[in-house]
Amino acid sequence: TIAHLQLPANLDSIDYYSISGDFTGFTSDFVAEASIKTNLGSINTDLQLFKNRLGNLEYHGILKGKELDAGKLSLQEDLLGTLDMKVNIDGSGTSADNINVSLIGTIDSVIFMNNQLNTITINGSFVRNRAFGRMTLNDELGNLDISGFIDTKGNNPETDLVIKLEDIDLYGLHLTDSLHKAKISTTLTADATGLDPDKINGT
Repeated sequence: TIAHLQLPANLDSIDYYSISGDFTGFTSDFVAEASIKTNLGSINTDLQLFKNRLGNLEYHGILKGKELDAGKLSLQEDLLGTLDMKVNIDGSGTSADNINVSLIGTIDSVIFMNNQLNTITINGSFVRNRAFGRMTLNDELGNLDISGFIDTKGNNPETDLVIKLEDIDLYGLHLTDSLHKAKISTTLTADATGLDPDKINGT
């Protein structure tokens, strides 16, 4: 068992789930080849889990998601719909104080503003309270490249991001009410401290 592991409140939208698969090994070191089906989509796992020498849970393997309802899971139903994904995961820890995990994978498709976007790549890491990495999108509606880090430790989170936009189709993405087609290409930087819009410091 994993003590004090609390699931996020947004998972309350899961009405049902079923788990099937093979679990081989011992309670402290086992392989899980499982299929998890819920009303918000399904996840298939091929993971090795064990306790390392520090007593933390360590995990390595592959996660595949099918028709995951990203909108409900992220509480952003107006923006996001379902997505399909495959992620290689290597890490340890289950809390913000000891987590150290890397994720490399792809989102084959995701519904954004009622559009299907394809070919999103993710290469990132979470180390304690800091997330850093890169995400790219290559789609007929535009190209996006985001890199940098977000540090949530303390009362004033730090953000340092570089966002590159290329040929973003504002009309096609339903980001403008204009009937005229418009595309934008630019590079944005976000170097800020804090969450309160009235107290954010940065550029």
